[in-house]
Amino acid sequence: MNIKSYFTEIWQEKGWWKSILLTGLITLIPILGQIYLLGWLFEIYSLNHTPKRAMLPFTPTAKILLNGLKLAIGVLVYFIPFLILSGAIGLLANFFYWTKIGWFATLIFNLLAFIRNISFAVGILAVLLILPILIITYDQRKTIADFFRVNHILKSIAQNLQTLATFFVLSVLAIFIASLGGSFLMIGFIFTVPFAAAFYGNALGDLSLITVSEP
Repeated sequence: MNIKSYFTEIWQEKGWWKSILLTGLITLIPILGQIYLLGWLFEIYSLNHTPKRAMLPFTPTAKILLNGLKLAIGVLVYFIPFLILSGAIGLLANFFYWTKIGWFATLIFNLLAFIRNISFAVGILAVLLILPILIITYDQRKTIADFFRVNHILKSIAQNLQTLATFFVLSVLAIFIASLGGSFLMIGFIFTVPFAAAFYGNALGDLSLITVSEP
């Protein structure tokens, strides 16, 4: 694994900044932009998992958006349980808050609020961990139905724990890269967010060491 190459291969692509800028502008569109970004990441993975060089999509297409929508559904399938748990704990915490029955209720409220935040954070970390599995599973047959084969997904996770740990570190690095945009009056996000997605997609395409079980 050569992390430096995942950066330099992007820079070596002719006109790379145009693709990054255009994608960054699209991501400014609420919800739709984030779905497109996910599809854009998948497109980079698809273009890169055989040739070992960065190949950035330069033209927005309905295909990219559709792939992003399908992958977003897959992400939600595994994030919604954590979201429901977090919401239920939040409602219970609010119940104790509004009862105002003394220090015990305050203690329970604070404890539940902490657990709610932890459950939400765990959900995000879980999605980051299994995202490579979701992407590669979708790449096999391009069907949403495979996301609902929970046993198939869990089996694939168990088979690839060490590799997934590597990609988890890369995803954290990608998030750090994306966050750097905040240092440039927020406008920097237009460049850093899609660049981070390109970095991650390039790495995933180059390190296609994950094997997924047959649905």
